[in-house]
Amino acid sequence: MKYSGKRIARAGESLRDFRNLSGRSFEETMDVISLWRQTHEEPVRKALNCLTLIVSKLDSSALYARRMKRVTSIYGKLTRYPKMSLYKMNDIGGCRVILKDITTLYKVLNQLKKLSEFKVTNELTPKINDYIKSPKTDGYRSVHVIGKFLDENNKERFIEIQLRTPIQHSWATAVEIVDLFTKQSLKTNQGNPEWASLFEKLGSFFADMDTIKGFVKFNPDAQYRFYSKKLQQLYGKKNLVDGNSLAYKKFKGCYECLNNLNVVELFNGFANSLNIIDKEFEFDNYEGYVLIICSLAETKTSARVFDNADEAEKAYMNEEVKYSSDDSTIVAMVSTPNISELRLAYPNYLADSTAFLKCVLRITEFFEDMQRSYFATVRLNLFELPL
Repeated sequence: MKYSGKRIARAGESLRDFRNLSGRSFEETMDVISLWRQTHEEPVRKALNCLTLIVSKLDSSALYARRMKRVTSIYGKLTRYPKMSLYKMNDIGGCRVILKDITTLYKVLNQLKKLSEFKVTNELTPKINDYIKSPKTDGYRSVHVIGKFLDENNKERFIEIQLRTPIQHSWATAVEIVDLFTKQSLKTNQGNPEWASLFEKLGSFFADMDTIKGFVKFNPDAQYRFYSKKLQQLYGKKNLVDGNSLAYKKFKGCYECLNNLNVVELFNGFANSLNIIDKEFEFDNYEGYVLIICSLAETKTSARVFDNADEAEKAYMNEEVKYSSDDSTIVAMVSTPNISELRLAYPNYLADSTAFLKCVLRITEFFEDMQRSYFATVRLNLFELPL
């Protein structure tokens, strides 16, 4: 490693003053961050291989991805946590696996906990943030596990692994789509309160869907039947048609928020507004690094594929520097074992909210049926009143 831990930490301090960086100071800071990020490439690869060995025995349909943290994301995290050091940031490199259901997710977690790579605290216990059992206040759900893996010089580097279900993934990527197109930061709890309230509500309802095994593979009619049955079990059939019950009011609040924000039409508009440059998304059985540039100003998403990690990082940093003062462009470097799966792993960069909207429509359909049942009950009670 060309730079010491202290020099990396100083680069982080400089990045906190990003808006005032210029000239040689800017170039040096970016150079340090680029090289520091590059040292995580081999550990991320090892982490993903480790994860794949475990998951392949439990879920043949799992979707894998890995990424290097964007400079803008590093800057945001350092700004939110003033005492954090760039040198000790534990998610510069990250892996993600999207598993078929929560049961499988926890089986994978239990296997990871047994590995020495994840015994990273003084107590030799894994550092785990379980946002399924204890969701974030914004509604985010998944499990994050921190491990340590060796780089090319046998130095340990922190790597974050995220375990998600398809439903949790659809929720999280929808948040990122809204952030991108509306220039908010809901992901870091800095955004429009109405949008924040909506995603918090949806997080709870999506969690109910996640308790239904195989839900995402059902057709819409089957999804609705199983979802209705589950909700009746959770909230009680009478409460769901009682306009004064907490359950009814909870659904009504979510339904009204969806309509007020015009969510379905808005997300469809986001998807239709981007011209996706498809040629780099057509590879099969090919592993590489994909540099994604999503430009709202040019209304397009394009991608470049690299075989070599060093070349990929160099191009990544060059584009980040190029668009450093452009809030309308997102630059990201991602990778999957199969590039043809990139759309599924990172739908946010393609404004693809298909999976998210399917879940939203089950909620709106159910509430509309609740309303019909509620008003039918009201009319029946009126007819029964004495003359």
